[in-house]
Amino acid sequence: MSEGPEVRRIAATLHDGLAGSHLMQFETQLKKAKGWLADHPDALTGREFQRVFAVGKNILFELSDELWFRSHPLMWGKWLLYPAEATIPHDPHERVHLYTERAQALFIRGQVFDIVLGDPFSQIPTLAQIGPDICEQPFDNALFRERLLSPANLDQEVAPVLLLQEVAAGLGNYFKSDVLNVCRINPRRKVRDLTAAEVECLAAEIPAQAQRSLTNRGFTIPQALYEQLATQAQERGGSFNYRDRHWAFRRSGQPCFNCGTTLRQARTGPQEGRLTYFCPNCQAV
Repeated sequence: MSEGPEVRRIAATLHDGLAGSHLMQFETQLKKAKGWLADHPDALTGREFQRVFAVGKNILFELSDELWFRSHPLMWGKWLLYPAEATIPHDPHERVHLYTERAQALFIRGQVFDIVLGDPFSQIPTLAQIGPDICEQPFDNALFRERLLSPANLDQEVAPVLLLQEVAAGLGNYFKSDVLNVCRINPRRKVRDLTAAEVECLAAEIPAQAQRSLTNRGFTIPQALYEQLATQAQERGGSFNYRDRHWAFRRSGQPCFNCGTTLRQARTGPQEGRLTYFCPNCQAV
């Protein structure tokens, strides 16, 4: 699943391709969107795309006269942008196809696509409850602390709580592992056991890593560490290992950047949970 910075870059590309153009044709294979069109015939044609932007992992399209589209990629969804005149081969996974005088936009493998007249933040429950966006500047760390420390979360492990979009919108599995590693917090610690300093570290590290990832296309380590690792690899006759762009994510079996201890992985959260990568030394219970 794409996380906040990746979704924000996709939204920026869609904005550049669609903003100021008009919706000439709309096709969909999604049952919910088809139902909306049946209830609102001819409601879409001619609407102007005013802006496309991201909120967490959601992409919102604001069109003229208070019409909105909202998409969420979930695990496999993606948007593709083509010139208006392009002949696009049929894709059986196409779910939404937008035609304008400037471009065509296709939503592939996506299952979440809403059409809304009026305020989407009041009509779509997940948007009404969404937490502070990790890519937004300034990051609303007061709201983050409030959501993190809400009574419903206090007896939960911190790793799965960080994945809740009402706590931090756009935060996913790689940020979860990396911010916990930098803040030296064991992923199985209960939220109620976090110290004030640890909460403040999370509130600072989440937006810092998000901006790094947004700028450097997925890197959560700082530029100085990247340059050091790249130089060391070159001296050994190799090249920078792209896996090492993260502090901990998918680096199990590799040395911790802080202490050199071999990183491990474990599943955290309800049922089988999600994989979390951590240092058994720096992040000891």
